[in-house]
Amino acid sequence: MFVNGRWIDPNAQLAGNPLGELASHGTWHLPLSLTGKSAYGTAGTISPA
Repeated sequence: MFVNGRWIDPNAQLAGNPLGELASHGTWHLPLSLTGKSAYGTAGTISPA
C-alpha cells in the first residue's frame, strides 16, 4: 500500500503489520503541476524539482 506522511504519522503502529507492505507516496501528496494549478483544494507543486 502506498501512503503519504500525513497518513502514516497518526497510524505508525500499522507500519510493522506483517500482512502488508507500506511504501512512500510522498510527504504531502501534492498535485504535480508545472503551473501550480490546484486539485481538490490543494495547490500544485509549481516545479518538477
